[in-house]
Amino acid sequence: MNPTVNTAGPCIEAHPAGQGVLLQVCGKQVACPICGETGFAARKVMLNTRKLTFFNLDFLNKTATIYRCLRCSHVLWFED
Repeated sequence: MNPTVNTAGPCIEAHPAGQGVLLQVCGKQVACPICGETGFAARKVMLNTRKLTFFNLDFLNKTATIYRCLRCSHVLWFED
């Protein structure tokens, strides 16, 4: 089995596949809800809040992993 490359929660796994990753949530394969594609590009993002940004403490904000569909660019968000 391919190694897990990104995790965004206890049962979310992303395995390398071609240009992107195959996403599984609790053992079920995830497909894009718009076009049905199973390949995604993964990226970490910050979930900025107004209060921490005001005090210049953005580094304390939570992060999320987004998965962008390789076909239609629809984005799925998963909080870390």
